[in-house]
Amino acid sequence: MIPVEELFILKCKLCSVVFSLEVKNRYFEAKEAKRETLLELIEVMDGEKQNEGAVASARFYLLKSEQAMTNLFKMISINLFRTPKVSVNKFGGQQED
Repeated sequence: MIPVEELFILKCKLCSVVFSLEVKNRYFEAKEAKRETLLELIEVMDGEKQNEGAVASARFYLLKSEQAMTNLFKMISINLFRTPKVSVNKFGGQQED
């Protein structure tokens, strides 16, 4: 069985992959896997819910793990702060999509 911290870090790395949204159905399965994994990470880290047992103890352990938190914040920053695609409009200037 994979330790909680190692599994959490692997899931953060999976969610750090950025997919192009230009073609709607391209990489559909991978995008869906990323979406489901993000929801799992949210469920584990959501302190508002009254999780009992294994989930609560995993959250407590992960919050104390520097490596887990570093990977979590790296994944969040990759997804939030990505550069938008820049295209050239018909007047020769740049336009952000």
